[in-house]
Amino acid sequence: MPLYQATGDEPLCLTCTYHADNTCTFPKRPLAMDCTLYTDVRKQLLVARPGYTGSFRLQAWVKRKAGLLALIGLVLISLLLVLLR
Repeated sequence: MPLYQATGDEPLCLTCTYHADNTCTFPKRPLAMDCTLYTDVRKQLLVARPGYTGSFRLQAWVKRKAGLLALIGLVLISLLLVLLR
């Protein structure tokens, strides 16, 4: 388990994600100079969320609805076979 330590006089809590969203349970909060739970809020702001394209959304929808689409396909094939006889 990594131990993060402050390099200057500023406590780690000022730049910690858990302090920012008020979910920190560390007993030394808000003046912790060392912490095992630390995640830098500035680094998380730089991470871009992936953009979902239309084709990705369509693929995800098809995966979620695969059973329903298979059932509809079977019904259509059955109707086609009945109509052709």
